[in-house]
Amino acid sequence: MHPAIVFRKPDGSACSRPMPRLAMLLLCVAMTWHAAGCAADVGEQAPALLDRNHPLVDKILDVHSGAFISQAQLITRLPQSGYILLGETHDNRRHHEIQAQIIDALHKALRHASVSFEMINDEQGEALQAHAITSVDMLIELLRGIEDKWPYARDYRVVFESVLRAGYAIRPANLRRDTIRQIARQGEAGLPDNLRAHLKQAQL
Repeated sequence: MHPAIVFRKPDGSACSRPMPRLAMLLLCVAMTWHAAGCAADVGEQAPALLDRNHPLVDKILDVHSGAFISQAQLITRLPQSGYILLGETHDNRRHHEIQAQIIDALHKALRHASVSFEMINDEQGEALQAHAITSVDMLIELLRGIEDKWPYARDYRVVFESVLRAGYAIRPANLRRDTIRQIARQGEAGLPDNLRAHLKQAQL
C-alpha cells in the first residue's frame, strides 16, 4: 500500500496553498520479508521480519541535507506539507506501523486530511461512500466484497484503525480492472470522461 495523505480544510476542500519546499523525508526501514502472495488473509500470519539488526533500521534520512533526523523532527515537519506520500513494502508490518504512527501524529497536530489508498479502487471507493463506516471490520468487509486481491485484515488493519481514529476520509487511489485494461488497450482515448476531466484540472 502506498497511502497518500492530502491535507484538507475543515469544510472538506483540499488546501490550495502550494507545498513548501521542505526537505523530502525518506524513512529508511531496512527490513525485508520473505516473499508472500496476496491471497485471502483469513488465518494467515504475516511473514517473519529479516535483518532486524541492520544499521539502517528505523533511520530517517533527509535526502536534501544527506543527514539523518529524529522521529520527533520528522513529525514536526510533516504538518507543514500540502501532501504526504507514504511508501512501503506491501507485506512489511513495520512499514504499516510507521504509517499509522504518522497518521496519528497528524491527527494530534489537528490537521484535516484525507487518505488515499493504492489498494482501494474507484468501485470500492463508491461502496465506502455509500456507507457510514463504523469499524475496521466493516471497512474490510466492504472492500473484500468487491475486490479480494489484497490481504486487508492481515496487513492493513493497523493503518485503517489510525485513519478511522483520526476521522479522516478514505479515498481510492486505484482504478477498477476493466478501466485499467481499457486504458492499456486504447491509451489516452480509453480514459473515462470523469477521469479525463479530473486530469485536466489536476496539477501533476
